[in-house]
Amino acid sequence: MVTEIVIAGGGYTGVWAARTIARAVRTGAVDGVRVRLVSAAPDHSFHGWTAEVITGHVRPERARVPLTRLLPGVEIVRGSVTAVDADGHLVRVDTADGERILPYDQLVVGVGSRDATERVPGLAEHGWSLKDPDGLAALRRHLDTLEPGATVVVAGAGFTGVEAATAIAQR
Repeated sequence: MVTEIVIAGGGYTGVWAARTIARAVRTGAVDGVRVRLVSAAPDHSFHGWTAEVITGHVRPERARVPLTRLLPGVEIVRGSVTAVDADGHLVRVDTADGERILPYDQLVVGVGSRDATERVPGLAEHGWSLKDPDGLAALRRHLDTLEPGATVVVAGAGFTGVEAATAIAQR
């Protein structure tokens, strides 16, 4: 009997769960397991190079890794989870080819976070996401248009905010 594991999300939680399980299968620590990872994006975006992308030391596209390359032995299902039937152990996924129903024995939910830009008026139109390479590339292009000494506001004093502020100041 095959144990079906479905992982919702291609961010850090989903990728590390899938890698850990796939490694256990590959090394023979467990057997009879099939892992499926559901992700709307074909790539995993690495957040660890925020400063390097802002300063131009790393190209934005280098911060993306195709999930298929990152997760050998894991079936990647391109789509978005639209519903979970916990009693029936089913995950409903909206894909480009239509709806798919994935049965599961174990479900890992790692759908991540998002920037709630709608909560701050003007942020969606005038701000940049630091979570994905496209947002970082857009910020970098904007910074290139500014005069030396221009004021830039970084909202957030967590690790990413401090890293971004420092990188912007070093440009």
